[in-house]
Amino acid sequence: MRKLEWTHCVILYEDADVFQMVSQDLRRTLRDKGIEVHTFLVSAGDVFSNINDVLPEVESTQYRIIFGLFYEETGRKIVCQAFHLGMTPDKYVWNFVGWFQEKEWYLNTTNCTAANMRETVNGHFTFDFTQISNHSDRIIPTHKTIKQVEDEFLNLTDQVGFQNYDAYGIGRAVQ
Repeated sequence: MRKLEWTHCVILYEDADVFQMVSQDLRRTLRDKGIEVHTFLVSAGDVFSNINDVLPEVESTQYRIIFGLFYEETGRKIVCQAFHLGMTPDKYVWNFVGWFQEKEWYLNTTNCTAANMRETVNGHFTFDFTQISNHSDRIIPTHKTIKQVEDEFLNLTDQVGFQNYDAYGIGRAVQ
């Protein structure tokens, strides 16, 4: 993010344990790197009405870099509402978890067409979760321990602490 001179961002996450953990780690890492972060929770209970409240708040921050941590169904609702608010690539950079299936992601919704959805997320970045073994002393076929490979990886990305998701993708975004 620093290479692009981005100094602040928004984390928009769904109310689920996995997203709460990632949100906390990401927020801590970004703040440690001097990036200002606003975090918004999207309630799983009544997602649509909550989005109607949250996205205007996101818009009011004037922060244009958004990390979206949510499942596809919630993501479609968020992106549709973002389309109606004009939160499109000419003003915003969207970053999403990478497991969204394109076929599912671009379904027509009640208020948006697939073309509206594509327009809103055109040029987005994705990142994905990854797991690192708890058996850090185990030797793998490269004749290194898992811990050695992890250390090399973290040195390569200049990051520490991304242990449950894609350190390379987010680490490079933070840089």
